[in-house]
Amino acid sequence: MHQTPTAKKPNPISNILLAGFVAGTLDATAASINFYARTGNSPVKVWRFVASGVFGKQAYADADGLLMPALGLLFHFCLAFSFTIFFFFIFPKIKLLAKNIFVTGIVYGILVWLLMTKVIVPLSNTAKLAPRPGQTILGIPVQTVLGLAFIMFCIGLPIAFFTGRYYRKRASWETA
Repeated sequence: MHQTPTAKKPNPISNILLAGFVAGTLDATAASINFYARTGNSPVKVWRFVASGVFGKQAYADADGLLMPALGLLFHFCLAFSFTIFFFFIFPKIKLLAKNIFVTGIVYGILVWLLMTKVIVPLSNTAKLAPRPGQTILGIPVQTVLGLAFIMFCIGLPIAFFTGRYYRKRASWETA
């Protein structure tokens, strides 16, 4: 079945912006809701923690100010857009990625989670958090499972979905 191309050529910049914004917003929302549900505290603390990756303990100095939480949210979106841009440029180079967008998104989410937890956060200035005793799933702390699930479904899948959709539209437009 031949698809009809869209009226205008797909725009890679608007696709990257949309994918990064959706992924960043979904992940930020999931992290904020999880933190509030778990602690009853304001999600502003989540964004102070993110800001502490750059500013260390200074991110907690002004407990009532909103500059550090705002910077934490900005850093979060910078990371979401960085992961989006990277995926957008590797997608056409690795043909296997287009085979199944769902599997691709899940695998990419796992890779992003590994990069964040094993490289980026350990190299940052954030306080090193001790594992909390509590519930586990197959011996893995629930918070680890949730964090991985959030990144797979809120970062990996949206990025794979929007990127795959862009390249399908572009191919349809180019073959018309």
